[in-house]
Order: sequence, then structure tokens, then C-alpha cells
Amino acid sequence: MEALKGLTPQRLAALNHGSVRSPVPGAEGTTVLSRLRNWASQMGEIKFSDEGPSPVVSLQLTGVDTESIVQNAKELDNTGNRIRLVRDTLFGDLGLVDDQVAMLQEDDYHFTWRGSRRSCRVLFRNVRDMRLEDLESGDEWRLVIDYPFDDGDHSPADDRAVVNDYRSSRDSTFTLVWLPSFLNDRAQQNLGRLVILERLLTGDNLERYGGNLSPQDRQQARLLLDNQRNQLRQQLKDQLMSAYGLSTSRRDDLDQAHALDQHFESLATGFAPRPPVGGNFRACAVGLLDQALRFQYPQHPDFGADEVRPAALKRVLQNVLAAAADPDRRAAIDRTQRDEMRRIAVPLALGEMGETHFVLDDHWREHFQRLLREAGNPGPLTVGQLRAWSDEPEPRGLVREVQDLVILTFAVQTNRVFYRHGGPEEPTLGHLDDVLELQEADLPEAEAWEEARDRLATLFGRSDTPAVRNAPNAARLQRALDDIIKAYHAPTERYARVLEERLDSRGIKDSARLETARAAQALMNVMASAEGNARVTALNEARLTTSASAMAKAMHDGEALARALEDVDWQLFETARSLREPYGQQALALHEGINEALGNDEHVVALRQRLRDAQTQAHQLIRDALQPEPGAPPGPGSVTPPDNGERVENIQKTALSPAQLKAEVEAVLTRTQDDVVTIDLTLVIRTGNTRP
Repeated sequence: MEALKGLTPQRLAALNHGSVRSPVPGAEGTTVLSRLRNWASQMGEIKFSDEGPSPVVSLQLTGVDTESIVQNAKELDNTGNRIRLVRDTLFGDLGLVDDQVAMLQEDDYHFTWRGSRRSCRVLFRNVRDMRLEDLESGDEWRLVIDYPFDDGDHSPADDRAVVNDYRSSRDSTFTLVWLPSFLNDRAQQNLGRLVILERLLTGDNLERYGGNLSPQDRQQARLLLDNQRNQLRQQLKDQLMSAYGLSTSRRDDLDQAHALDQHFESLATGFAPRPPVGGNFRACAVGLLDQALRFQYPQHPDFGADEVRPAALKRVLQNVLAAAADPDRRAAIDRTQRDEMRRIAVPLALGEMGETHFVLDDHWREHFQRLLREAGNPGPLTVGQLRAWSDEPEPRGLVREVQDLVILTFAVQTNRVFYRHGGPEEPTLGHLDDVLELQEADLPEAEAWEEARDRLATLFGRSDTPAVRNAPNAARLQRALDDIIKAYHAPTERYARVLEERLDSRGIKDSARLETARAAQALMNVMASAEGNARVTALNEARLTTSASAMAKAMHDGEALARALEDVDWQLFETARSLREPYGQQALALHEGINEALGNDEHVVALRQRLRDAQTQAHQLIRDALQPEPGAPPGPGSVTPPDNGERVENIQKTALSPAQLKAEVEAVLTRTQDDVVTIDLTLVIRTGNTRP
């Protein structure tokens, strides 16, 4: 127990019998506590609990020889395992430890900076062995963390030489190199001991290297070694904080012969990072990257600590659009969204948020239009160009969704619409392609806009046309008109043509239905032949010949009405009309009912239902007329309507085989081969071969 010489007999007795609290923190207390922690890292019998300003220290005496187990496992300590342990300690603080990271010793570290999601490629490497091209980065920062030890006589000066070699031979790049001081021999020995303990307490290694112990002693040894490992882990974290220039608490564990006065090297010309402040490696890394991003994007707005989510950006955009539609460029903001507007819209220079209202600003409109004038005639204005100009005169580094918000605000302020390959497109936040072109829109007059909205609702049931007259809504209006033409033009034209043919065949001269169909056809024709605002004019100036509701029905149901007129058996109606009394009056009423439907608009008489009912009635009339009188024997008969040259034959046969049925049909066809035949056939089929 050589390590316990510093304790008085009284305190040693107290530790031997139970526990004692450390002195009140001060010079003496700090020395005693530090000494106890060092002892605990070598002897598992000393335990700490209730970590804090006044931890409880206890001593557990046992006869288990744990040192022999550690010596048996010396083979587990090697350079590779030491590197992995340091990497896991540092990366674990960043939340980057997994199987993939363990293999590559690098990963993307994601973090939130000024409200935007960022990433940095973190590499754990021996800088002395790195190729210069491995130090190069793209638009995102790369952080290279060096080892706190090296082989042979190498020192941190060899790592710094590689950094200087890059600066003298390569272009500026967004890379930070974090160079630590080296751990001294004593600290490296403790690191090796921790490597052994980490491996010993994994899997069945303790059984392998402590096989001479009984199961009970191995369990006791595991507790002691685990306590020792916990103290060494904490010690290593403190040593690494000092080695990487973040603390001075463990300077005695560093190699003073090769100490560093500067741990942070930048390969970005003009950027000299300052030592970050933080209580752990993660906080310091975030502080270092904050400096790097401030250098890269000096004009980036500060949206606060929390990430700006797409849903919040969409709400801000809706409020901006509402303000743009107001003559005074003001919009009342819901109480729940006011802080959001202050956090996002105000730093982004979209406008000012008062107590209750948001007022739109011209910052971005003036900014882009000035650059557009300076560019002269750069060709079509694209989304990609505006993204590039958002970083003028100094980079802002806005993420794409925030850039989308700025570009959509500019578009609505300047009445521009988006086009892809010559066709209009409605972009959305988060889906704004760089190839989209922005073109100034030719807006309809305010009165024409309102009239078009009314007619779209009345004639086509489109009540979703926005009330605000601006470029995005004008594009929506044109798309709505395109959809209407595609849906109704051809069916309306077909309906008018088929209806006119049927009216001519029946000798009907006066038809409100036809008048409405022709008016609907004329509207569709003139709209289809117009473009842009001319379509709006055509819609507004269309003559509502009968009524708006009648035309709406004709266009909406045109396809179904044309099909009904084409599919019905008109010859059946003519046959029914030729029947003698007592069926003549019913046939006449049927005929007049059809004409009534053809002469009136759809909202007055439903044509399809009238035709279906008439077809059923015609079939029934003909069946009734062909029914033999009571007592007459079954057989061929004839009912001859007067003066029309038609004859109706009633053929009734029973118990026919398929061959006999075929013969009967062929006989009819033979004697009527030069005539036009209408057949009303009723079959009663008995299953099986049993004949009556």
C-alpha cells in the first residue's frame, strides 16, 4: 500500500472502517482529491461515489491479486489499440462512434449553426503520415485531429511541418488541423493500462487471463478492475483536454520538451482560429467550427440556436405573400407566429415585425434588381443566378430552403413567374430547381381578375382561384384555364354535334338545349384559340345564352350526354311510335317526352334518365302489342300497323333444341333477307336434357 503513505493514520483508519468525505474544496482539498484519484486509477480498492464538489471516497480491502491479471494481458496493449481508444474517447464526445467510424476513423459531424443544419468531415489521423491532397476540402469544412503521441523520436513539430508544406504549395482550403501536445511517458503508460482494462472487461477475456482465479474471486476482480477503469477513463479525458489545448488541469501529464503554444492551424487563407472555450471536447469543437463558419459566411443571419425547420419557413412565406398582396404591404400575424417572424423574417431582411403586423421590406427586391442592372443583358434570369447573387457582396451561405424563401419573395414582389423549358411551373419551398427561369408576368386588370374568378366558380365549379392578383396566382389562373380546356373542349364540341344531328332527324327546330350546347362550344373554341390574358378576356366576354347553370351542366356533362345520344336505340322508339291502339296514345306520349328532353336544358329535364326510361317503356309497349290474345294458339301471328309498310311477326316456339332454334332463326333470315329486322327475343332455358 505504498501509494497510501500520504494519508494520516486517523484518515486511513476512517477509510478502512467505512467512508469519509473529502475536505471542503480549496488548495488542500484539491491536492488530496487529485492524489486520491491518481491512486484509484492504479488500485481498484479506492472508490469514488457522489461525484461533485464533495465526493465520497471509500476503501475496499480484498485479497484478490488484480495486478497479476493485468500483467497477463499485457499483449492487449499496442499502438493500434491506443489510437482506437483515444479516437473513441474524442469521437464519443462528438457522438460519432459506430462500426463504420471505427473502420475509417472519420465521419460527418452534424450540428446546428445560427439556425441552419451544417456538417463537417472529422478525421482522426497522424498528420505526419497524411498526403497533402487528403487535407483538401470542398465547400464544407474538414477537421483533422492529430494523435497525442507518435512513434520513435517524432514530435508535434513533424506534424506542423506537413501543415506548413501544404500552405506553401497548395491553394486555400476549408480545413482545420488540430495538433495536440504529446502525452508524457507516465500518461502513456496509464493509457496502455486503460487499453488493457477495456479489453479485459470485454467478452470472456477476464476468464481467459484470470483463469487461475475462482469464479468468486474473478467476480471480485471484475468489480475492482471496473472501478480502476472508470478512474482511468476520467483521467484520460482530462489529459486529452490539456493535450489538445483546452485545459491546463493536467499539464504535468504532457511532454514538456515538445509542448505546443498553438494547437489550431487553418489552411484557409486569412483565417486564424482562436482557442475555443468549453467544458468538453464537443463544446470546444462546436466553438471552433463556429469561428470557421463566421469566417466563411460573414453575412449569414443569426436565426438562433434551434434549427429552422421547413414548416416554419412555409409559415413565414405565407405571411410574406399576404403582406405582398396588401396595398400597404402589411399583414396581421397570428399570435403564435409572431416570434417566428422575428426570429426568421427579420434577420433575413424580409421585413419588420411589429407588435401585431409584419411589414414587407424591399431589401431583396432592390438587391437583385441592382445586380441584374449591373449584369447588363445576362440572358434569362434563373433561380441558379439568384442563388449566386444571394452571396453578394459577401457570402451569406444560406441553406437552399432559406434561399428558396428569399427567391419566392423576390418573385412575388416583382410579379415574376417560373418557367421550365418554355412552360409555366408552380415551384414550392424546397423544390426550386436552379434551371427554372423567372419571367415578368402580364397581369389581368383588377376588374377582369375578379370577373374571371366569378365565372370560374359559376361555370366550372372552380372556387379555388386566389383573390390576390399577383404573378404566382396569375400562373395558377392560367393553369386552371388550361385544365378546363383539356377537360371540356372536345366533349362539349362532340355533344353539340351529336345533339344537332338527333334534333334534325326528329324534326325539332326550337331547342334551348342545343342553344346552350352551341354557346358552351363557342366558349370552349374561343378559349382554346387564345393565350395568356386573352383567355381571361374570352372567359369574361362569353355570352351566357340561356343561363350560367345550363352552360355549366352542358360542359361538365358533355361527354356523358353525347354518349347517351349515340348509344340509345332510336329505331326502337320509331317502332313503338308506329303501334296501333290501344298502344298508340302511350307511344305518342313516349315520343313527345323524348322531344321534350331534347328541347329543354339538362337542369330542366335530365336527358339520360329520360332516354333510359323511354327505352324501357318502348320495349314494354312492343311486348304488350305482340302478346297473343287470350285463347289463341301459339304460333306465328302478325300485327300490321296502318300505312307504314311494316309488319310485326310474333313467333312463339317451345321446347326447342339448339339445332331447332338455329333452324327457326335461319328461316326468318331467309324470308326477310332484303328487309331491316328488329328482334325482341325472350329465351326460357331449362337446364339438363329433360324435355317437357
